[in-house]
Amino acid sequence: MKTLVEWTFLILVFSVGFMLPYFDLLNNRIPLTDFIFLGVSALWFLAFVFRKIKLRWSWFYLPLAIYFLSLVLSAIFSINQKHSLLKLLGVIYLLGLAFLAFNIVQDAKMIKRSVLTWLIATTVTCLVSIIALIVFYVDRENWLLPYTLSHYGTLPPGNYPRIQSTFLNPNMYCNYLNISAVFAVLAYKFGWVKTWLLYLFAVVFSIAAFFTISPGLGGIALCLGLWLWLELAEKGKSLLSKLSLAAGFLGALLFFVSMLPSPVKFSEPSSRVLVWQDAVKTLFQYPVFGKGLGEDVAAVTYVDASGGTQFLGDAHELWLNVAGEAGFIGLLAILFLTFYFFRQSLPLNFTDEKSYLRIGFGLAFIGAFMYQGLSGSFEDARQIWLLIGLFGAVVETDFSNQSESAKLST
Repeated sequence: MKTLVEWTFLILVFSVGFMLPYFDLLNNRIPLTDFIFLGVSALWFLAFVFRKIKLRWSWFYLPLAIYFLSLVLSAIFSINQKHSLLKLLGVIYLLGLAFLAFNIVQDAKMIKRSVLTWLIATTVTCLVSIIALIVFYVDRENWLLPYTLSHYGTLPPGNYPRIQSTFLNPNMYCNYLNISAVFAVLAYKFGWVKTWLLYLFAVVFSIAAFFTISPGLGGIALCLGLWLWLELAEKGKSLLSKLSLAAGFLGALLFFVSMLPSPVKFSEPSSRVLVWQDAVKTLFQYPVFGKGLGEDVAAVTYVDASGGTQFLGDAHELWLNVAGEAGFIGLLAILFLTFYFFRQSLPLNFTDEKSYLRIGFGLAFIGAFMYQGLSGSFEDARQIWLLIGLFGAVVETDFSNQSESAKLST
C-alpha cells in the first residue's frame, strides 16, 4: 500500500505542471490535479490507518497552522462570508498538498523521484511552448494558440507570442519554471541526468521561459546566480563566484524595476503599482481581519498598451494580497511563514549531500515564493505549496544512513 501511495503521489507531482485541460464546475476551473489529490489523500489515509506509513511530527506544521488560522478568521469576519468560507476549502486543499508531500516523501529515493517527475513534466510543458511558438509564426489561426498563448496584458502588442503553455497565464507558468530551473541544477549535481540531457533541457527551458515575458524571470536569474556563487566559491573560483552573484542580483533588480513604470507612459506608475497602493488602502480600511478571504483587495481600471480597458482586483503581490484579505493578522502569519522557510535554507554553504538539497529547495522557495511574490499573488499556486511540502521533507529527512544517502548520487 505504501508503494501505491508513493506512485500515485508522483502522478500528482507530474499533474501540477498542467492546469490545462480543466473542468468547469460552478464557474470554477478544476484541473486534473485536484481530482488526483483526492485519490492520493484517500490512499494515504488508508495507509496511515493500516500503519503502512507514518505521520511526521515536526515544527513544519506550525507556520502552516498559524497561516490557516488567520484565514479562518478572515473568512468568519468577511464582508461576504459565504464566498470566503467556500474559498477556505481551497486553502485546505493547498495546505493539503504541502501535508501530503511532507508525509509521503520520507527518504532519498522519493526525493529523487519527485524531482525527476517534476522535470519530466516541465520538459513536456516546454515542448508545448516550442510547438506554440512555431505555430504562431506558421498558422495564426491554429486551434492550439488560444490555449497556449496569453493576451499581452500590460505589454505592447507585436509580432511575438506570450506563451502560457499548459498553464492559465504566463506569470504562473514562469513561477513553475523557476522551481524547475533549480530542480534541474540539483538533478545534474547528483548525476540523475546526463550532461547532454541537461543541455537539451536548458535549450527548451530557456525558450519557454523567455517567451513568458514575465517579471518572474528575475527569480530564475536570482536562483541561478546564487547557486553558481556557492558552487564556484566551493571550487575556489572567487572572481567567477562574485560575478555570478552580481549577475543574479542585477538580473533580479532589472526585472523588478521594469514593472514599476507604465509601458505606455514611463512617467506614470504601472498598473501593478496602482493595485499595490489600492491594496494598502484596503488593509487600513479593514486592518484586523481584512476584507475577507477571496475578496478583491483592489479596484483599478486602466487602459492597456493595446487600447483595451482592464480591471484588476488582485493585489499582484503576495503579502499585500494576503494583508488585504486577512488584515494585519494575516500579514503577520504570512510573514512568519516566509521567515520560517527562508530560515530553513540557511546557512548557505555546502557541506554534505543534504546541504545541497536543503539549499537547492531553499533557493527555489526564495525565487518562486519570495521574489516572484513581489509581482504576483502566488499564495494560491499549487506548485508553491507542493514545493513547501517537499522542502520540509528534505529538511526532516535523515541522510545518515549511508546506503540510503548513496542513492542521491546515482
